[in-house]
Amino acid sequence: MSDDASRGAAHHVRSIATSTCDCDAFVARLGGDVTLAREMAQAFVAHAPSLLGALRDAVAGGDADAVLRAAHAIKGAAVNFDAVDTVAVAARLEYMAREGDLAGAVALVERIEAAAAQLVAALRAFGGSSPCGS
Repeated sequence: MSDDASRGAAHHVRSIATSTCDCDAFVARLGGDVTLAREMAQAFVAHAPSLLGALRDAVAGGDADAVLRAAHAIKGAAVNFDAVDTVAVAARLEYMAREGDLAGAVALVERIEAAAAQLVAALRAFGGSSPCGS
C-alpha cells in the first residue's frame, strides 16, 4: 500500500472509535498495517455468525462448558477490535458459565447478538473499500 493510500485508510479508521469498536487503536496495535487489519475484520465478520450460533445453542441446551468455550471465543475475537460492549457481555457469560449458573444467559445472548451486530456493521465498513463508518 502506498504512503498516500495508508494515510487515507488511517483517516477512515479514525471515524469509528466507540464502545462498538476502536479501529484506530486496533490498527495502531498492528503497527499501522491497515491491510492486515482489514483482513482480520473480514475474518471476524465471516466467523461471527457461527460463533454466535454456538453460543446461542449452548445457552439453549444449558451446557455451561459449551457456553464458556463459545463466550471465550467471542471475547477473544472481539477484544482485538476494542469492542467494549461485545467483550463485556462475553466476559459476563464466561463468568456465569464458570459458576455453573446460566440464569439470565438468554437475555445476555440477546445483548451480545445486538452488540456483535453493531460490531459486524462497523467492521464491514472498515473491511471494505468504502470509508469506515459510511
